[in-house]
Formats: sequence, structure tokens, C-alpha cells
Amino acid sequence: MRRPEGKFRVKRHPLCPECKYDLIATVEAGRRICPECGYEFEMYELRGEKRPGDWTFQIGLRNTVVSLILRSLVILPLWVVIIWVMMTYMSNFGRFNAIILPLLGIAMGFGFSTRLADHAGFAGNVLLFMPLFLAIGVIIGGVTIVHQIHPLTPYQKLFFSLWGGIPALLWILKVMVLDD
Repeated sequence: MRRPEGKFRVKRHPLCPECKYDLIATVEAGRRICPECGYEFEMYELRGEKRPGDWTFQIGLRNTVVSLILRSLVILPLWVVIIWVMMTYMSNFGRFNAIILPLLGIAMGFGFSTRLADHAGFAGNVLLFMPLFLAIGVIIGGVTIVHQIHPLTPYQKLFFSLWGGIPALLWILKVMVLDD
């Protein structure tokens, strides 16, 4: 994640830890006592003023959830169509399907994990678990939807779930853990 630099970087006025009084003149004058409440502060205690549009964890979490929902709205229909096409037109190409599904799983993992930390504005374990659970839901949901249209045997359900799901989950783990 990049921090804004140059003309985009905004200097924030330091605020008193007790009463939130603007201490810009006090700090520049070299004093360490708040003129409003009399609190004697250390420089490490000072925080910058909050402004509308500042990043918060709630905003980052909301951005993550919105990003993942939008991604799943694209990935789920594609996953359903691909499984349906494979069952309808490519059922005799067993080895070919065994190659295509892991590649599609990797593409799904890529879709769920790419630039997720940039959209969220933070990095952490929540960014690892959210796409993992969503990918599992999309995989199971896609197989369930296709089963309603084109009945699948238990072996086929397992085949599509594992051969497409494991590479997706491994790719998400790779991107979120190793690419940091």
C-alpha cells in the first residue's frame, strides 16, 4: 500500500490528548502544556486531527466487503456457466477437464485476492479469511446451482469442488501470505 506523497500529503494539526484542543502554535513554540486544559503532554502522545474522508478500520472493512461481493457477483455466474458447459459439452473429456478446472480455480483465486489489501487500506488476517470463505461459498454454490440444472453424481460434485476449489484456495493463500 502506498501513502500519499507530495502535494497530496496533508499536514495534520496535533491535538491535545485530553481535550482535543489544536496545539499547532503550542508545539511550534516548543511548549509541552496545553493552554486550554493544562495537560502536560509528551510529543509521542499527540495525534493528528480527524477530517472527513479520513481512513478508518470500518471504512476499510466496508470497502473489503463491497469489493468481495462485487467480485463474487462476477465469479459465481462464470463458475456456474463453466461447470454447466463442462457437464453438457465436455463430459467425455475427463483428462481435459482435470487440467481446465485447476486453471479456472487459480483464476478464481486471483479474482478474489488481487489488490484486496489496496481496496481495504490495510493488511491483516481478516483479508485472508474473507476471500477464503467467499471462494468456498462460490465453489459450493456454483456446484449446487449446476446440480439443479444438470443433475450431478456425488463424484462429479466432489470432482468440481476439489479440482476447482483447492487451486483457488491455494492461490488466495499464496497472494495474501507470500506476496506481502
